[in-house]
Amino acid sequence: FFFSRLTATPHPIRRHHSALTKLNTMSNEDPKTVLIIGGGIGGLSAIAGLRKVNQEAKIILVEPKDHMEIYWASYRSPFEEWVADGSLILLAKFCDKNNVQHIRDVVTKVDHEAGKATLQKSDGKDISFDVCCVATGATTKWDGLGRGLPQKGYNGTKEERLQQMKATGD
Repeated sequence: FFFSRLTATPHPIRRHHSALTKLNTMSNEDPKTVLIIGGGIGGLSAIAGLRKVNQEAKIILVEPKDHMEIYWASYRSPFEEWVADGSLILLAKFCDKNNVQHIRDVVTKVDHEAGKATLQKSDGKDISFDVCCVATGATTKWDGLGRGLPQKGYNGTKEERLQQMKATGD
């Protein structure tokens, strides 16, 4: 979902284009605080799209992992270690390049009317925002992808995930 305090109504993210259109209308003259929940392809696409049109907005990414995993690459990962390593992209470099604050935590509540999101690990600390994009992705129970998918609730590091993938493939 995509929330904006300006409209106070949620828009389905399945129309990802409409969310990006809303973000893209934010000019540099009107900088906002944008909260992106989810560091997968949807969240990173929203960040990249926003940065193309607005370099001044404060962007906060909330993602518990330190990396993004490209799941389709998992088909080949049991056979090639370099594919497994390449399928796990560290978020630090992306966030530095795009001037994004990365908070490794989980959002437990979003109050779009008040423009606040509550974090789990930070003792209920709230983050204020003007615009919020929820891009938490999807999960599957099918572990037939290569070396297996991370377990639900996995919030580890790239190195821990590589060890899990290797152990599954051995």
